[in-house]
Parts: sequence; structure tokens; C-alpha cells
Amino acid sequence: MNDLDELRGLRADLTPADPAALARARAAMFHPRPRRVRRRWLLLPAAATAALALVAGVGVWGGGPDRPAAGPPPRTQDRIEDPLTPDLVLRGAATRVAQEQPLAARNDQFVYVESAVGGPEGMVTPANTTFVRSTRKIWLSVDGTRDGLLIGKVVPGRGEERITLDGCGDGKGCTPIRNFHDNLPSDVAALQAWFDQQIAARNKGAVAKEKVADRYAWAIASALLGEAYVPPATRAAIFTVLSRTTGLSVVRDVVDAAGRTGVSVGITSEYARSEIIFDPSTYQYLGQRVVGLEDSQFLRKGQVASESAQLKIAIVDRPGQIA
Repeated sequence: MNDLDELRGLRADLTPADPAALARARAAMFHPRPRRVRRRWLLLPAAATAALALVAGVGVWGGGPDRPAAGPPPRTQDRIEDPLTPDLVLRGAATRVAQEQPLAARNDQFVYVESAVGGPEGMVTPANTTFVRSTRKIWLSVDGTRDGLLIGKVVPGRGEERITLDGCGDGKGCTPIRNFHDNLPSDVAALQAWFDQQIAARNKGAVAKEKVADRYAWAIASALLGEAYVPPATRAAIFTVLSRTTGLSVVRDVVDAAGRTGVSVGITSEYARSEIIFDPSTYQYLGQRVVGLEDSQFLRKGQVASESAQLKIAIVDRPGQIA
């Protein structure tokens, strides 16, 4: 049994993400009519989706297009260097974010997140040399009961896609998913226990091998940091929990989807590296990306499978409001 078999087993309880279903989901993203969706995991930003796919051992796909290109834009050569260690960066990020003032929110408000995203157009394959960028704006119900909104800018001539994200209010037969995570522990030990519970649930109660558990913890953290509001004390605890993860490495001079140069901490699978990117001076969180480590059936070496850079996060009163 190889790593991919172990990872598939970790998420065996979830509905398989077959290529045909993913292709249909992405094709729908570019349909010019307003739509309504409930299964928001289909609409995760590309980098977070790719991080989850890295753990699950399945293929990944890119985000919506803005301008086609022959491949990823020119980037500074990545260099793995010491003495900048993953522990130093992640604990620096924890110290930095702990100094922020938390936002307040009512249950009838919305978490607004604006991001720059990029990735190949269509399914990520070694033969796909396209690379497209877009600005992604999403409004998520604080308590998950109200309808949200996703706006993605597509290629010229197709207009702007507006997707209504169905909330789970009374009588809708679904469980609301809170997007303002003041319900997560800020104590490091308690948050570690919560991570362990999530991993055990996905692994059907069995104890996951360390490498698999670390990858899944990384994917959970990536999703929380991407499109949701996590209070500063809890984000600091997340970075501290991640600093205890094995198999991490640092890469300098990584350019995020917004063109900002940072330092990344990443975890690897057999073929790809999932990275969280930080400002090299302050260790402020910038974004995420997934890049190929070697030529494989999934990615080319150096191919950016997906990237996402957080530009703004705020609490607003209604979908469509940006300040």
C-alpha cells in the first residue's frame, strides 16, 4: 500500500470526486446565468480545494479565468534555505496574528472575503499549459442560515458570474455551517484535540498514521484560513498546531496570486507541495498555492496547480456589500 492508497482510505467515507462530476461543477461556474447552490465545498477557492485533494489523493482543478496565458506567470526561482525553519515561520505567524483585534459579528451578518485566484483552465493535467487569474468575492452567512453570494470575474465577453449560496434556515432540511468560527477553541491543546477528532472522524475512528494525519490537519487548516473568519487567538492556535506537524519545509521568494513575494511553509505528497504563504518580514498570512514536485500523471514539475491570495476580509450586513 502506498501513500495514495492510505489517503484514499482516510476519506473513504466521503462521496468520490470523480472527474466527470468535477468537470460538470466547473462548467457550471462559467454558465452566464445566476444560479443557486448548497454544497459549498464545490465552490472552495482553488488552493483550498487542491490542498484537500492533495490529502485525499485525487486530481485537482483550477479556478475561474480572467486572462489566458501560455502557463504560470514568471516567478522568482524557489529556494529552500536555512536557518529559516517552518517552526520559526509558523510561530512568528502565531505571534503576529495574536496581536490583531478580533472582529465582531451578529448571526444575521455575512463574512466577506475577496481573493485573487489562479490556476489552469479546466482540469489540472500535465498537458494543460493554460493559466488564468480572477478576482473572487464571496459573502458567507455568519451562522450559515442565510443565503450568501459568490461573484467571480470570467473571461471578457461572458460577464460576471453571480452564484447564490443557499443557506440552511428553518425548514430547509440541512444543517447550517457556521462561517464565523468563534465556536473553535483558541487554546492550543483544545484545538489540537479538535483537529484529532476531525481526523478520527474521517478515518472512521481509527488512528491515522502520522504522515496521513499531518496532511489532513494541513488541509483542515488551509480550508479554515481560506474563506471563513477565524478570530485572531484561534488563528494563532492553528499556526501553533501546524508548527508541530512533521515533514514541513520552507521555500523563500514565493510569489502569491496577487503578485506579493513571500515565504511559504509547505507539506508534500508524492507529487505535489501544498503551501501556506506569509509575508517574509511580518509573517502575516498572504495566501496558499499547490505546485508540482516532479513530473507525474497529475502535474508537471513546477506546475502551479492552484493559488489563492487573500485581499480583504470583513463583516458586512448583506451580500454584495464590500465595506
